[in-house]
Amino acid sequence: MRELRDTFGETVYLYVLDQGRAVCLERVEGTRPFRIVSLRADSVTPLAIGAAPTALLAFHENELLDRAWREAQALAQRPFDNLGQLTALLAKIRVDGYSFTADDVTTGVAAIGAPIHDLYGNTIAALSIAGQREHLDSEQKPAMVAALLRAAGEVSRRLGHNPTTTHR
Repeated sequence: MRELRDTFGETVYLYVLDQGRAVCLERVEGTRPFRIVSLRADSVTPLAIGAAPTALLAFHENELLDRAWREAQALAQRPFDNLGQLTALLAKIRVDGYSFTADDVTTGVAAIGAPIHDLYGNTIAALSIAGQREHLDSEQKPAMVAALLRAAGEVSRRLGHNPTTTHR
């Protein structure tokens, strides 16, 4: 997390699933003068918003989609007009291997999220890089995505995950 922060200057988060909600376990503050004050360690975020939560939801769609959709409907600022838009986004995240969100949790903030898998291929956590939208949705975005995917992959490997092996 610190390596990502040091490389890009943005805030880095680690989220896990807890009782069907995305919980921020850790936050490494960015070095830029721009601060994200609304998300801190121990924050609980609905699964249908934010890069790390949507990365988690994409790999737990079967069991959590209904709850996530109900929570999204209760939000003042809804990121989706219908369930089809949400399910299409989740499918794209699974294909791309990462999520990208902007202005859904906090106006002016964007984030990139990537899942972390355990030994059995279960998605158990997600890392995200978040910061000012203009910094993340720029020519630097491909480098951030690549670095985040490498970091999430390394954590997954340390947990025993081997993407070429199928476990039962």
